[in-house]
Order: sequence, then C-alpha cells, then structure tokens
Amino acid sequence: MGLTLNAPRPVVMPMPPPRLTSYRYWEDWQPEYLHAIHATLTRVIDEKERQGDLFTPPREAIAAMPCLVGHIPTPPAPEKNATLGGTLSPSQVNMFLGCSAKWWFRHGAGLPDPKGGALVRGSVVHKLAEYWFRQRLGGVTVEVDDLAAIYETIWEKQAEGAQFTKDEPADVVKKQAATLAKKYIEEAAPEIDVVALERKVSGEIAGVPVIGWIDMLDAEGRIIDLKTAKVKPSGIEPGYAFQLATYRQLEPQSNGKARLDTVVATKTPQLVTIEYEVSVKDQLLTQSLYPLVREGMREGLYFPNRGSNLCSRKYCNFADACCKEYGGTIA
Repeated sequence: MGLTLNAPRPVVMPMPPPRLTSYRYWEDWQPEYLHAIHATLTRVIDEKERQGDLFTPPREAIAAMPCLVGHIPTPPAPEKNATLGGTLSPSQVNMFLGCSAKWWFRHGAGLPDPKGGALVRGSVVHKLAEYWFRQRLGGVTVEVDDLAAIYETIWEKQAEGAQFTKDEPADVVKKQAATLAKKYIEEAAPEIDVVALERKVSGEIAGVPVIGWIDMLDAEGRIIDLKTAKVKPSGIEPGYAFQLATYRQLEPQSNGKARLDTVVATKTPQLVTIEYEVSVKDQLLTQSLYPLVREGMREGLYFPNRGSNLCSRKYCNFADACCKEYGGTIA
C-alpha cells in the first residue's frame, strides 16, 4: 500500500556528457598528458599563482611542453534529455530532492536497487493488511490466527531477492513484520470503513503527468496510509505532506483529510495515529515543485547529498557507483 512493488524496471538512459570533475572525463587520456597537467597544477599551487587559468601553463613552460597542455578541450554542455521525468510520482520527487544522484542511478541509469530489510518489513505488513481488508470487503472477517498460511506466501514473495544485514537478518525481520501486522489488524483495522484499497490515481499537476497509489480511502473520503518504522514518529514529515497534497488533487473522492497509521517496531510494538489535513499551501508547493524537478532531471545535473543521514551503505545501494562517479567515501 503506497508502494509500487511490481513496477517495471526503468528504461536505461545514456549518462550525461562528463565534466572535468568526473573520472569518466579523464579515463581515456594518455598518462603523459595527465602527468603534464598534474605538474602544471602542482607548480601553480606551490607558487600560489592562482591569478590565471590553472590549465594554461606559464609562458616559460610553453616551449618545454607545447603539445601536452595546450589542447585540453572545453567539456560540452550537458544535453537535455526530454524523456526523463515524463511521468512523475511523489516518491520520485522526494528522492530527487533528497539526493538527485540517487534518483539518477535508479531511474536514469537503471542500476539494480534490491530491497532491504526495512522495505521488506513494510511491504509484508502492507500486503497482509490489504488481504485482510479485501476479505472483509467481500463479506468475510478473517481472524488473525487464521492468517498464518497467507502470511508465509506474502513473506516469500516480498523477501525474494532482498538484501538483509547482520543487524537485521531475515528471520528477525520476518518475526517483526508478523508482530506489527497482527497489532495493526487487531487494533486499527476493524474501525476503518474502507471503500478503496491500493487505488491508482493519475492526472496532471502544473502540466506534469503524475501518478500515485493511495493505500486506503474510507467512506468519508479520508486517505489512510499505513507505514512501519523503527522509531516513533513525532509528526508529518514534509515528504509525506507533499505526497498527501498530490493525492488530494488527483483523487476526486478525497476530502483533503488524511490519517497516518504507523506501527513501530520497538521492543513493545506501538501503534501511532496522526491526523492531517492538506492545506492550500501544501498544494501550491506541488504546483511549484513538479515542473522544477522535471526540469532539473532533464538538465542532467545530479549531485550526491553526502550530508544526509540516509547517505550510508546501510540505506543506499548506489554507494560504490556514487564514489566512483563523484569521489569521496561513503561509510
């Protein structure tokens, strides 16, 4: 719910032309050229001669190496790719704003991005809750103790191809997901009058085609979203408010109100419910950001956000590609 679990792989796009700061720009140069450039840079830095172009040798050095440093071409401006961002989603926009390099590696370059333990836990809870609600819509209320068989089926499907860690091995995640799903189905689900599940919405916002998936819509037109977390949420995050503002505009039956249900994988599992109402300002933000983000995607300028607390090998599958492309290290 809220996750496109079986979405097709993105079309692989060509990488934008490399700049001087990219390893791809230099990888085909002959060693003697690179040594000459390095010597020029070293001399300028040592003599503190930063007044001119670092890549232009002083006059006295021109005779010594006339062919090595005088023909460094100016890198071409990146070409716009009008196919990128053809149809956007709130998750794509949030990813691009959080780390445009990560967005490129996944949606532009099409690098593999296997699920981790947190995503598997969340998708399993979503799928089991969805199964329970669909049974009730069909006139059958399933007892939690009777969900064991379907839980195993859901787990096997959602855990396939996932990458688990020593801190969160598969058996631990599986047990957590079962506990969280049980808590939600017993404590929250019976009171929800659901009329739509996993509803796909689509339309245009500020001229940009946008799609999304609504977890649940109740009889009053309220959007209800189910999430899992390891830490108790204290409020609505900006990225989620952006998602709700998007759904408010794309779902005709939405009344602008929403409820976020979070089951928290603490030692004693918790259910946290937060009410929210989409404002005009929330919707204006989507009107501004969708076209700007699409323009940024097509300009071909992608930067890693190394200051983010999500910039970690634990949370990002593109760490190696990122370090190779931009340099630096990622722990």
